[in-house]
Amino acid sequence: MPLTRQLKQMESLGLKNFRQKSLYNLCWAVGEHLSPLVEKITEEIKTQPTQIVHADETPWPINNKDQSDGYMWVLSNQAGSYYQYETTRSGKVIEEILKGYEGSVMSDSFSGYNRVKNSVYCWAHVRRKFIDLQDSYPEEAKEILALLRELFFIETKAKTLTELKELRQVESKVIIDKIKHWAYEHYQKARPESGMKKSH
Repeated sequence: MPLTRQLKQMESLGLKNFRQKSLYNLCWAVGEHLSPLVEKITEEIKTQPTQIVHADETPWPINNKDQSDGYMWVLSNQAGSYYQYETTRSGKVIEEILKGYEGSVMSDSFSGYNRVKNSVYCWAHVRRKFIDLQDSYPEEAKEILALLRELFFIETKAKTLTELKELRQVESKVIIDKIKHWAYEHYQKARPESGMKKSH
């Protein structure tokens, strides 16, 4: 909740004469006090046995005319989530956050993640690309979206991470092999400048 709104609520409860700067200072003090915990969360995320993290970045507006908007970078898996604000969208940020990490990194197709080793794309973002192509390539989009639905359904069957791993190694692999075959076949046919070529 914005601090200005918190001040209004405090005043309505009879807590007057608080300054917004005091609340900012309290937030800063809490952040400093919890910094060791933040480091521990980050370390636990990086050392999970599954050895995969999800990475993303999203525009983060700054309500201050003297400062430019920035980006909130996020690193997460079943161990927790780590957030880091930066003024830039440069891939150097995620490279620094992941220093020392050797596992896979799941992300969208933003070029900034090309700096990361073992980068893999999120299937939801792959699906989004083909949804955008439905008008231009209705038959092809219908085929690949059906395969992706099958893949997503398999994920819903798992109750534990162990079950999920087993399902991915057996059932998901069959669908992914079909997707690879489909992609190779259509990539060969697609025109170089087409949206279908770019989506592969």
